[in-house]
Amino acid sequence: MKHSDEDLQALWDEACEADKTLRTFMDEHGIERHHLSLPVGFPLKTEITGGDRAVYDQYFKLECASGAAGRRYFYANCENNKLEKAAERKAAEMNRKAPQEAA
Repeated sequence: MKHSDEDLQALWDEACEADKTLRTFMDEHGIERHHLSLPVGFPLKTEITGGDRAVYDQYFKLECASGAAGRRYFYANCENNKLEKAAERKAAEMNRKAPQEAA
């Protein structure tokens, strides 16, 4: 199913809002942003949240929500690209076959 531009924009806005919420939370709790790009496990996450379980739980929830929103946009956009390429291939195949049928 091809996603409309409005659907893609809504998914993009959702991803941006989730990322903004995560970054605001990180700023409020003194969590450095470079930790977002690290493949951090439980020990580092507990360290960067100061061992506070409530902060850890909220950070983990926001991090997961941000990642999920980004993936929803990414997958919808990729699906559109796949459908467009398939339509182009089908049109090219039809154009390739058309002269042979007329001959």
